Amino acid sequence: IVGHTLQFLSFEMTVFLFRCLLILGFSIVLHKIYKKLSIDNFQVLLHLLFFLLIFGQSFFAGSWILVTVEPKGFSYLFVLLTFSFLLEKRFVLSLISIIAASYFHVLVGGYSFAYLLLTLFIFRKDYNLSFKQLVLAATVYTILLTPMVIHLNTSSLAYVTETNSEVSPSWIIRTSDHLIIRHSLRAYLILLRCTLLEY
Repeated sequence: IVGHTLQFLSFEMTVFLFRCLLILGFSIVLHKIYKKLSIDNFQVLLHLLFFLLIFGQSFFAGSWILVTVEPKGFSYLFVLLTFSFLLEKRFVLSLISIIAASYFHVLVGGYSFAYLLLTLFIFRKDYNLSFKQLVLAATVYTILLTPMVIHLNTSSLAYVTETNSEVSPSWIIRTSDHLIIRHSLRAYLILLRCTLLEY
């Protein structure tokens, strides 16, 4: 996603553009969540300041969410969207959203889905869900994540080789455990050549 944009825009402009998109996305989703939870503006301000300044916008292991343009940023956006849909009891949209989160970052999406499933299992009576429905959701998630699993087992790195930026192409790299993006045949041939040269 970002790599293809770098073919048309500079590195700095690309980062600026995607940061704006992420800020807009997080703002919309967080607004929906705060509104659903009836949290007033003062509490929102305290919450965001506490999260940003005290915790350094990290839940654990120093893994930031809002600092820069990375696959996990988009993944966290979809995780929050999943939570928003869950609050509205829109379970199909929650499942679609968590699958999207997993495709952007399999670790963020995968762990979030595990916690989501556990939460729904514990509170299934409150959400009027049966055990069979939870098993079905887990099955659908697993089936739709199968292409990601295949991708993880068959590829290593995918490079964006040409940009208008002065940044070295080696900086613009996609690791296979984070994101699936579409590439041209030429990009895959370059990847194959690099892989063969390693051996």
